[in-house]
Amino acid sequence: MRRRQDKLLRADYSIDAADRARKTVDSFRAYIEEHKDEITALQILYSRPYKHRLTWREVKELANAIGRTPQRWTPENLWAAYETLDRSRVRGSGPRVLADIVQIVRFALNQDDQLVPFPERVNERLQAGCSSKNMLAAGSHLNNGSGSNASATISPLA
Repeated sequence: MRRRQDKLLRADYSIDAADRARKTVDSFRAYIEEHKDEITALQILYSRPYKHRLTWREVKELANAIGRTPQRWTPENLWAAYETLDRSRVRGSGPRVLADIVQIVRFALNQDDQLVPFPERVNERLQAGCSSKNMLAAGSHLNNGSGSNASATISPLA
């Protein structure tokens, strides 16, 4: 018996999906604005420059708080909503890590131009830090041949 193959005739952009994504993003922005004084992680993320770094406990508290809303947001569904609205500004798809919620909030607050997975952002900053240290070391060798004791502090959440 021969099976019939289905054929994709057309792939269109779903207006309903875009509307749902817009509502998700708008309601999330409203939520973080409304609760910025109640959730420690939001207090930190709203303060520029940051007064202190986020702890893992504060990230978990934020994730739990947004998960308890009627919308039951998760890093996955928020990420998907932003990706639906502007794929050119969202990198990485697939499984999310809990710390991605920090990236999502920073993106929602327009603190970052692109929504980038947390592990990728950390790697970028580590690479930039290593590159800066190498340039400092190379420059000091060119100037007088002495080593440099310069150090860089890299904060993946700042």
